[in-house]
Amino acid sequence: MALPVSAFIVSLLLTALVSQHLYEGAYNLREQQFRAQAGERAALISEQLHDRLQSLDSVRRFFEHSELVSAAEFEQFSRALLEHSHAVLWAPLLQPGMSDYPLQLQRLRQAGVMPKPDEQHFPLLYQVSRCQTLPAGMDMGRFGALQSTLRMALQQKVEMTGPVQDLTCDDGSEHRVLPLLVPVYHQQPGGEADLQGVAVLLADLSRLMAYQSHGQPRRPDALRVTLRLQGEALFDNGIAGVSDLRLSQPLGHASQPYQLELQPTALFMDRYPLTDIRPLALTGCIVSLLGGMVLYQLLGQRQIAMQLAARRTAELEENREALRISEERWNLALDGAGEGVWDWDLVADRMYLSTRWKSILGYEEHELRDHRDEWRNRVHPDDVVASRYVLRAHLRGQSPDFYCEHRLHCHNGSWKWVLARGRVVQRDHDGQPLRMIGTLVDISIRKSLELQLRHSNARLTGLLEAASQVAVIAVGLDGKMQIFNRGAERMLGYSREEMLGQPLSSLLAHDDPHGPRLADWLQDGQHAERESVLVNAQHEEVPVMLMLSTLEDGSGHLLIAVDISNQKIVEAELRTLSVTDPLTGIHNRRHFLEQLDIELSRLQRTQGELAMVMLDVDHFKQINDRFGHDAGDVVLRELCQRVNGQLRRGDVFCRLGGEEFALLCPQTSLAQAGMLAERLRQQLATAGFPLVGRVTASFGVARVGAGETPTQLLQRCDRALYAAKAAGRNRVCGHETDILG
Repeated sequence: MALPVSAFIVSLLLTALVSQHLYEGAYNLREQQFRAQAGERAALISEQLHDRLQSLDSVRRFFEHSELVSAAEFEQFSRALLEHSHAVLWAPLLQPGMSDYPLQLQRLRQAGVMPKPDEQHFPLLYQVSRCQTLPAGMDMGRFGALQSTLRMALQQKVEMTGPVQDLTCDDGSEHRVLPLLVPVYHQQPGGEADLQGVAVLLADLSRLMAYQSHGQPRRPDALRVTLRLQGEALFDNGIAGVSDLRLSQPLGHASQPYQLELQPTALFMDRYPLTDIRPLALTGCIVSLLGGMVLYQLLGQRQIAMQLAARRTAELEENREALRISEERWNLALDGAGEGVWDWDLVADRMYLSTRWKSILGYEEHELRDHRDEWRNRVHPDDVVASRYVLRAHLRGQSPDFYCEHRLHCHNGSWKWVLARGRVVQRDHDGQPLRMIGTLVDISIRKSLELQLRHSNARLTGLLEAASQVAVIAVGLDGKMQIFNRGAERMLGYSREEMLGQPLSSLLAHDDPHGPRLADWLQDGQHAERESVLVNAQHEEVPVMLMLSTLEDGSGHLLIAVDISNQKIVEAELRTLSVTDPLTGIHNRRHFLEQLDIELSRLQRTQGELAMVMLDVDHFKQINDRFGHDAGDVVLRELCQRVNGQLRRGDVFCRLGGEEFALLCPQTSLAQAGMLAERLRQQLATAGFPLVGRVTASFGVARVGAGETPTQLLQRCDRALYAAKAAGRNRVCGHETDILG
C-alpha cells in the first residue's frame, strides 16, 4: 500500500514542477520575443536614419563637385530623395568680404530671395519638398533651435542631427520633422576648403519610425515606439504599452541625445500568451490518482510479469550483440553526415532523440528526455502551424515523405534553422501510423545566405527602380530582356510586363548595324559605350548613349541607356550660332567659306556657273564718327534686310567683317550677277536710311574660273571691289579678266 501512495505523491510533485516549468517557459519566451523584435525594430529605425544621412551626404557631394547649381538641377537631383524624406533644402553662405559676394547676392535676388547684405547668414535658396514648407530667403542659421546645431556642424565639419521641429505646409497639413544638416565646402587649388553653404534634409518622423517588414507581408504593429529628448516624448506611434518590458537606446548623433523607447502592446501580448497551468494541474492530479490505482492493480500482476520478463530476456540476449553492432554502424554513418536521428513510437507517443540530435541544439545527452515534447515545445511560434500541416499530411498518407524546414530554440537562447526529414515505417491494418523514423540537419548557414541574397536582391531592385532618369535593361544570352526598370518605362513608354521575355532587337532601330549582336561591342573588354538609337512605344526614334557590360557570371549583359535628345538639340543650336553674325543675323564669314567650298566641289562634278558679288558701304567710318556706332549698326541691319529681299532662295549672303559683305550666286552668269549688283546699288542709293539718310555702297563682281581655288576667287572679287572704290564709289565693277556685259 505504501508504494501506490508514494507514487501518487511523487506524481503530484511532478505535475507541480511541470506546470511551473511551462509557465516560466512561456514567460521567458515572451520576454525573448520582445527583446528580439524590439532590437530588430530599433536596428531598422537606425538603418532608416542612416539612409537619410547617406541621402544628405549625396547632396553634399553634389554641391562640392559642381561649380554652379541651378534650381532645375537641384530639383532633378533631389526629387528622388523625397521617397523617404519630407524636404531637401539648400542655403548658401552669404557673408561680406567673400570673393564672390556680389555674384552670390545678385544670384539670390534673381531667385526672389532678398537677404540682408550686412551680416553672415544662410538664406534658403532652393527647396524640394512634398509641400511648400519654408519661405525662400529664410535664414537657416536662425531657424528655431537649429542655430546651435549648425554652429557645431561648422566647427566639426560633419553632419549633425538637429532638434525636432513642427512644420505646417501651405495646404494646412502638419508634419513633425527631424532636421539633418551638413556644411558643404569647396576645395581650392591651394589645398584650403571654402565654406559654400549648408544642405538640410527634413526627415519625416512618421515615415522614419514607420514599421517596415523587409519584403514580408505587412502585419499590424505590435510595439509601441516613442522618441524622447530629455524625458519629453517627441514622437509616439499612438499604440498603448501594456507591460513593464521596455527597451531604450540612443538614436542619432550626440548633438541631440534622443532616446528610442519600445514597449510591447496588447497585440504582442496576445501573440505570446502565458500558459494556463490550471487544466494541466487538474489533469495531473487526476492522472496521479488513476496512476496510483493502476499501480495497486499492477502489483498483483508483478510476479507474472517477472516470469514473462525472464523468458523474454533470454530471447533478447541472443539478438542484443547483433543489434548493438548494427546500431553502432548506423550511428557512425549518420554522425559522419552531421545528422541527428529521431525515432517516434506513435502508439506510446515516445520519441528517441540521438546524441547528435541533442548536440545540434547545444544540449548534452542527459539534458533532454526521449519525449516528443522536447522537440514540439522548441519549435518557433511562427513555424508551428506550417510544420504541423506538413506532419499531418504525411501521417495521413497525402505525401510520401515528411520534409520540413523550421526553427528550434537552442540551449543558449538562440534560434537555429533545421531540416527534418522522415517517413512512416510501420502502419496497422487500417493504415494508421505506428512508427516513424527520420533525421535532423542544421541548415542555419544556408538560411543565413538565403536571407543575405534576398536582402541583396531587394537593395538591387530598389536601386534599379530609383534610377528613374536612365533605362536599365538586363539581357540574357538568348537576347531576351530579363530586367526592365522604371527608367526604361519612362523613357520608352513600354510597361515592364510588355517587355519582359521580349527580344532586345524589338527596341533597336532597324538601321543600327550593331543591334542584333551586342556581344560584338565588347570585343576583348567587359564594357563598351557608343551612341545609338532606340525605338519607343510610339515608334519614334530616341537618341541615346548606350553603356553595355557583361555580367560577371557570364549569364548575359547589362544595358544602360541615357536619353541624349536634349544634347542633340543643343548641338544644333550651337552649330547655328557658330555660323551666324550676331549683329545682322545673316551668316558669317565661316559659313560663307564652307558654302564656297561646297559650290566649287559641285562645279567639278557637274556643269554650271558660279558668280560672286562683294559690296562695301561707302564712307562707313564717317557714319560712325558723325552719328555714333549705334546708328552704324542700324545701317548694317537695314542694309542686310534690303539685300535679302532681292535674293533667291539658293543665294548665300554673308557678312565678311565690318561693313564688307559677300554674295554667292549659284547657277548665275557674270552678266546676271552684274545686273543683280546694279539693282542692289540703286535700291540702296535711292532709299534713305533711318537716322543717317542717304547711304551708298560699292560692288565688285567676279565669276569662277576653271580650276580656281576659293582664295583666288575671293582675291579677284576683292580687286574688282577696290576698283569700284577707286573709280569714285557707288558703282559696280567686274574683274579685268571678266567681261561684265
